[in-house]
Amino acid sequence: MAGLSVLVLGPVSAWQEGQQVGSFRTRLAQALLIYLACRPERHRREHIMALLWPGLPQASAQQNLRQNLYFLRQTIPTVAAVDGNGELPLLLATRDTIQLHPNAAIAVDATRFAQLIDLLRPSQEQLREAAALYRGDFLADFYLPDSNPFEEWAAARREALRRGALVTLERLTALALTENDHQAAEAYARQQLAIDALHETANRQLIEILARAGRRSAALHHYDDYRHLLQTDLGIRPGSETLRLVEHIRSGELEAVDARPESIRGYEIIEELGRGSFNTVFRAAQPSVQREVAIKVIAARYADDADFIRRFEIEAQTIAGLEHAHIVPLYDFWREPGGAFLVMRYLRGGNLKTAVANGGWPLDRVAQLVDQMAAALHMAHRHGIVHRDVKPANILLDTDGNAYLSDFGIAQLLQRHGEERRSDAFEGTPDYVAPEQARGKAASPLSDQYSLCLLYTSPSPRDRTRSRMPSSA
Repeated sequence: MAGLSVLVLGPVSAWQEGQQVGSFRTRLAQALLIYLACRPERHRREHIMALLWPGLPQASAQQNLRQNLYFLRQTIPTVAAVDGNGELPLLLATRDTIQLHPNAAIAVDATRFAQLIDLLRPSQEQLREAAALYRGDFLADFYLPDSNPFEEWAAARREALRRGALVTLERLTALALTENDHQAAEAYARQQLAIDALHETANRQLIEILARAGRRSAALHHYDDYRHLLQTDLGIRPGSETLRLVEHIRSGELEAVDARPESIRGYEIIEELGRGSFNTVFRAAQPSVQREVAIKVIAARYADDADFIRRFEIEAQTIAGLEHAHIVPLYDFWREPGGAFLVMRYLRGGNLKTAVANGGWPLDRVAQLVDQMAAALHMAHRHGIVHRDVKPANILLDTDGNAYLSDFGIAQLLQRHGEERRSDAFEGTPDYVAPEQARGKAASPLSDQYSLCLLYTSPSPRDRTRSRMPSSA
């Protein structure tokens, strides 16, 4: 027999040898399988009886437990062993304890989902796997009306997994929006709303996605529906960030993705290089000195924020002062109503993310890149700046393969004189973020060093002369 798969996210079912397990003799026998599969440790019989038959006299509860154990054994007598050598009984039971056989091949979708959402730095593929596993709420169509303890356990587990699903989908939505994949971003946002129609972040993300996809009317219509739902169900209005976003859409400051200016302050726009939630980057010509540059345009809703306005000039001046051979130089910057602008050197070699997509690099080239980036970070840290998002996409290359650290746009000055830095928001990229950043703590130079180390993965034993860098970012 093949291993047993127990699906408890969404409609409940069990599968073996590619076939759905037939109907259980009783709902309590199915509940017994669900609980033991989700909690694979050894359980005392008294605990199971109190969970499934609360209030019954002990003798009656014991009889019910014995009967349903018999029914469960009849339905699923054996399961393949984890090591593939033969079959094992589904249940191990003694006079005092019960559990599913620990060496049996039993997979539970909720268990795998919990493992994925508990990862400190899940990759994009792991986030996608988690999203695919979440077919619906935990035990969405299963309940025991006569067992409050079981229902309380299920409700607590359901809420924890639901929160994990929302966080996972929120991150996938943001990543898809950053990659300009509006179709995927909208699908992830709507998955969030299927879980919680009042989830503020999901509604705000969907509004932005629709607006950036050129569907301004649909974005404003969704906002009106959301505002009405909030007022009807909770008697409150949308949050300030959502209100600011909608105002930018109404005023035309948040444009569709394919809207591109012909020029920006004398720079002739050639093409769009990339667009994310925070900014858009263009390749442009600077006729006065006959060179090409990259112009980063900060989105209006961030550039017009009062706190951003207060800090922008001093931080930009500090970044412009980072004169180092392997830091992308900042040629010019300015802010005006509706946007902030950073003019940088344009590098034709692309970035490290795309450069390593086709395979590993020679070890000497890897060593050169790490040396260059370490020197660049050392210079930034000496000037009190933490990059906070060191990753392959933020390492640019020239045509000779030299590396340059870019995107100090999210970097912030370290506080001086012992002042405490506010760090109530996650910053960075999941694949490369340092543990303290993932926990919402303040970043430091050590955080950048940690991220830099993650760019390098040791070569396999079969090929000690080459090294491989992860291509995801």
